[in-house]
Amino acid sequence: MKLTQFGKLLATWILANVLIGISFTFSTYFWTLFPLSMIILIYISWKSNVDLKITKLKYNSNIIGIISGISLYFLFLFTYVIIKSFFPYFVPFVQDLYSVVGPKQWWHYVLLLIIIPGEEIFWRGYIQKKCMQMYTPKLAVLVASALYAVAHIWSGNVMLVAAAALSGLVWGYLYVWTKNLTVVILSHFFFNLFLLLILPLTF
Repeated sequence: MKLTQFGKLLATWILANVLIGISFTFSTYFWTLFPLSMIILIYISWKSNVDLKITKLKYNSNIIGIISGISLYFLFLFTYVIIKSFFPYFVPFVQDLYSVVGPKQWWHYVLLLIIIPGEEIFWRGYIQKKCMQMYTPKLAVLVASALYAVAHIWSGNVMLVAAAALSGLVWGYLYVWTKNLTVVILSHFFFNLFLLLILPLTF
């Protein structure tokens, strides 16, 4: 049973790698290819037997989602300041990343309403949930976060891989703690709100 589950998980993860790789390889069309990739991965997640129930949030859940997302952003901000001060070699990687994934048109921001839930539905709601069926919750978070990070290697950007590893851990543990995918989506939304709109790390 575990072998069959692992095989399905591996096949789906490889497909995600292919889709992400194509999106970054043809970066001129990133804002078309990546949302389409997310739609495909959402469909795969929905067709699986994994519970993807998105629930209405209560006040406390809203607070957890908002605070965790903003806190993660400020952790990234602090890390960026340290990198810029002591490891300036890595700064161009951040700038290159923004040149690809930074929204430039109004419709890019609209597409984030597909991308953000899509990432959480697939990576936490599907991949991590599958891992939790095979491993302990802590190990499942580590494995799912590693899979999430490795899938971003195709971007060719070491900073994106590191960011995916860290954010994957945070959102993974948040999902285990709250058992609510909606909280994680809200956290991801507020993280991106600061990272891409309010105070991008482009200074």
